[in-house]
Amino acid sequence: MKLSAREDIEAPIDYVFDKVSDFALLERSGMRRGVEVVRSEAEGRTSWDLAFSFRGRPRKALVTLEKVEAPNSLVAAFSSGGLTGHTVVELIALSRNRTRLSISLEFAPQTLSARLLVQSLRLAKMTISRRFKARVADIAEEIEEGHRG
Repeated sequence: MKLSAREDIEAPIDYVFDKVSDFALLERSGMRRGVEVVRSEAEGRTSWDLAFSFRGRPRKALVTLEKVEAPNSLVAAFSSGGLTGHTVVELIALSRNRTRLSISLEFAPQTLSARLLVQSLRLAKMTISRRFKARVADIAEEIEEGHRG
């Protein structure tokens, strides 16, 4: 299953990249939402062990930063239970002070229980897609407001 969203931001690409790659800010944001976050850096790779509640059950996930090409893209892989996938964040400079932010999230089940979860998510794909796009729009708006001062 794949989700994607695109937003244009009134800010230079370097500023936007600094904000989307501010991992300490992302960690704090997750913690405010009840996610336990443990960051580790080994062999030049950054990863996060996450513990959270989803659909009333405790879950764990491992997120690994796979590629950083400043100021154009970030790629992270994740696995949780029987679900694996990756997130791609791409930035394109449209002008000196305008940047296009594209975020895609793709995941696939590896076990029967994960397959059932993904199937239920597919049934609600329109709602999930709308919420994903709204969250990306919120992120873009926060970045723009921060740039304006």
